Amino acid sequence: MGGELGREEASTIRINQRIILFVLLGAVAILVLLHMSMQFCDSRNVCGAWTEVSLKRRYIFDLSGEGNIPTWFSVVQLAATSLALFATFFIHKDRRKGRLPWLMLGALFLYLSLDEATDLHGLWINAAPEGMSLQVARSGFDWVLPGSILVLLVSLSFLPWLVRLPRRTAVLFFIAAATYVFGGMGLEAVGAFTYLAEANSSNILYALVATAEEALEMIGVTIMLYAVLDSWRGRQFIVIGDAL
Repeated sequence: MGGELGREEASTIRINQRIILFVLLGAVAILVLLHMSMQFCDSRNVCGAWTEVSLKRRYIFDLSGEGNIPTWFSVVQLAATSLALFATFFIHKDRRKGRLPWLMLGALFLYLSLDEATDLHGLWINAAPEGMSLQVARSGFDWVLPGSILVLLVSLSFLPWLVRLPRRTAVLFFIAAATYVFGGMGLEAVGAFTYLAEANSSNILYALVATAEEALEMIGVTIMLYAVLDSWRGRQFIVIGDAL
């Protein structure tokens, strides 16, 4: 038994964050193109036999839909970012200063993953102002205001920690957060006004805004995951056993 343990070798795992970045951005681009092509074929009826397919199956690649491939991609993406943040928390276990925010961010992204899978933000209707019009509530954008307030509070609480991070990591975090929030909150609000102006969500402007919103959210999470993995630069993860 001792001989078997002695034959085990320590192997290192190296993570190429740039490859992960390009793969995820490529996946986002493919999802956006599939979404837009099916929307175009359905609205213009110029795709021949493919029009019928897109009409019946476009929900599979609908970025604004639920329970489809883009939703699954976002759930996995957010969960992977959460795991990376939790891992960073344990990597920094020998450092007392600035360790807890990694754990808190991991929990936040875990919640976002769960929210993406279950539409938990739909429960925020109870937090909307009483004077909000019924039309806004029915449009599904009632969570934007309380969500924006929460984002502001979270941002302010993390700001002191953010400025203490290495400049490269801090800048990447800021870009990721700005991209995600602008897509999830900013364009959501623009979409709400567009929806109300047309009294429905079938107009072209709304479709473009909704597509940009979902794309920016996925891009923001991609940048965040890249930023977390990039913060691991120079570290080697040791695995005991035969290399696979």
